[in-house]
Amino acid sequence: MAGEKLDPKGKYLIQEVSGAIYPWNEKLAKRKDMKPYFHETGGKVLPGNEPRLAVKRVPIMLQDKEFQVEEDLFNTLSEMGAIFTTMQQENKVLKEEKAAFEAVKERLETDIFDLTGQLKEANAKIAELSKPAEAEQSEKKGKSK
Repeated sequence: MAGEKLDPKGKYLIQEVSGAIYPWNEKLAKRKDMKPYFHETGGKVLPGNEPRLAVKRVPIMLQDKEFQVEEDLFNTLSEMGAIFTTMQQENKVLKEEKAAFEAVKERLETDIFDLTGQLKEANAKIAELSKPAEAEQSEKKGKSK
């Protein structure tokens, strides 16, 4: 496109090696050697639009499909996976502890119910046994007056 005037509203790509400028299209934009060309600044990159440096990509498997992702993203995903696995293990332990607690709670509730029944029976026996003793004491009080 040398010598042609560039449309100020158009989008362009520049090939890193040759410096050739092409109108933007999706197929060219996907190429690694093509970068955005900012013709309104004479090719200078506007702040915030700097081309990204070559980033190391590593393979990752997700749902039986392999993807190439940036190494930083891979590391973040790996860290998140480890945290998730730890949380699953902690959740399993907590569920087991909850089940054990529920079993102890049920046993204690049953024991409380049984002990409450035994306490009522004991109180009834005490009341029954104290009636004759109270009667004797009132008789003794009545005779002594």
